[in-house]
Amino acid sequence: MNSIYSGEYRKKPHLPAVCAYYDRADMGATTPHEIYHLHSVSEFMYVYEGEAEVLIRPAVSVSLRRGKYIWLDAFVAHKLVIKKDRLCSMMNVEFDLLAQGTAPVPGLDSLCRESGALRDMLDHPAPYLALHDEGNAVSRLLKQIISQQSDNVRAMQA
Repeated sequence: MNSIYSGEYRKKPHLPAVCAYYDRADMGATTPHEIYHLHSVSEFMYVYEGEAEVLIRPAVSVSLRRGKYIWLDAFVAHKLVIKKDRLCSMMNVEFDLLAQGTAPVPGLDSLCRESGALRDMLDHPAPYLALHDEGNAVSRLLKQIISQQSDNVRAMQA
C-alpha cells in the first residue's frame, strides 16, 4: 500500500510513523555520493542552509535552498546531489502510515474529511511535491513529530 495516495489510508485511521531520520549540518562533507535509490515509504528532505539538488527519475531536477523542501511518495527513484564545496544543512525524514484503532490525534482518514485541500491533493497523485516553508512551520512540525516519537520509544523501553 505505502503510497500516500492509496485509498486504503482513507478508509480507517492511519497515523504517520517515522522510519528513519537525520539532521546534519555539513551534508557535503558527511554524506557519501548517492546513487539513485527508492524507499518503500514517503520521504521529506528539508534544507535549512545552503543548497542541494534532488534528481528524480526519469529526468527531473529539483533545486532546494534555505526553507525549501521536497516530499517524495513511496517508490519514487531519486538521488540527492550536494556539491562538496558548498554548504548544505538539512533534515531528512522517512515515514510510513500505520493503522491505528484509536488515537488521541486525527488520522489521515479524518483529516481528509475535514480538509478539501488535502482531499484534492490525494485525488491527484504526484510522485513529488517541492514546496517552500514560510515561517519554518513545517520544520518545527517535523521536529516535534520526531521528538514525540522518540519520547514514545523511550517510554516503551522503560
